[in-house]
Amino acid sequence: MLKLIAAITLMLALTGCGNMVQTSTTTFHGPDHSLRGKIIVMPIDKSQENSLEFANVSTFLMKRLATKGYGAALSLDESQFVAFITYGIDNGTIRTSTVPIFGQTGGSTSYSTGTLTNSVGRTATYTGATTTMPTYGVVGAGLDEETEYKRRVNIDIWRRDVIAVKVYEMKGLSSGSCGNVNAVLLSIVDGMFRSFPGESGRTETAATEWGGKC
Repeated sequence: MLKLIAAITLMLALTGCGNMVQTSTTTFHGPDHSLRGKIIVMPIDKSQENSLEFANVSTFLMKRLATKGYGAALSLDESQFVAFITYGIDNGTIRTSTVPIFGQTGGSTSYSTGTLTNSVGRTATYTGATTTMPTYGVVGAGLDEETEYKRRVNIDIWRRDVIAVKVYEMKGLSSGSCGNVNAVLLSIVDGMFRSFPGESGRTETAATEWGGKC
């Protein structure tokens, strides 16, 4: 029974992990990258500038930038920095894995019958049962197929000057079963800023919460 409880606990823990998004981020530093000032988030594609989708993403990104010392600029003219964000997802790769099947591995009830004779020659029939405690464990294995998608997010931060200078280049990579990049995008951005600015060229991995709706 203890093994069964442990197996169920493990399965619940793995299910809980399904609501977390892991993101690996590599950040490169440019000259004077530690300088801070007012910043505005802009799309690479100008057609996205007035979309509700980009408004949601840019607002979230601005909140993360604010925790790292930047102030929000109301317009491009008053900003000292500009952040650009791009993102995408691949077509997915089918992954096949072996999953254990748990069940009863031992324990049973056996029955026996017989005849008893007393000292005066009378007989009686008896029936007895012997039960051993059940044990649980892995009784087999099954195949599980899942499509894994790679989601990529790039965030570049430029300092506005006579000649614009790139001060940060962030490359985020996340893999998972959700094929809708917009559903996990904010969680990926959150993970990218967990150790910002970090060490230039070093890859950091962070797990962030996700609502689970794909």
